[in-house]
Amino acid sequence: MVSNASVRQNVAVLARAYKNAKDPKLQLFYAKLALLEVCGWIEETIDGLVLGHAKHILVITAEYERYRKDVVDKQYGFHYKDNIVPMLVGLFGRTGVSEFESYNNPAKFEMLKSALSSLREARNAHAHTHLKGVTLTVMAPSLLQEYFVRVRDGLNEMELAFRLMRSA
Repeated sequence: MVSNASVRQNVAVLARAYKNAKDPKLQLFYAKLALLEVCGWIEETIDGLVLGHAKHILVITAEYERYRKDVVDKQYGFHYKDNIVPMLVGLFGRTGVSEFESYNNPAKFEMLKSALSSLREARNAHAHTHLKGVTLTVMAPSLLQEYFVRVRDGLNEMELAFRLMRSA
């Protein structure tokens, strides 16, 4: 099971602060921080899942370290096609990616990919801007919590798929 208690608590605190803030600028800060918190958790969790599986495949320490350094550490995002697939291909090739995908619940897997794409767009829009008096559209922490649940469920499915592949 993917660990998520701390990020859920952090986002809940930020959601309350967002809701109670009287100053719109403070609301923007809380919303951006909540988004970055969830996105950071997603990247760390994906890396952990992939590297955890890699330890079972790459039993020679030097191979594992080379994979971590040359493949995983070079990914700076969580988009499925652009960031996760290259890590999976580096681990077990294109055929292995198809096999991995077949072990995932199709509905949860599609919801995961959709949520990751939406969060990536929001994160990229806000990570490369600062608040300068313009009106920004932000994802409210309450909506972010809904995306978080979809991502968490999808990552749990990924973890299960890794375990099923190991046992096959």
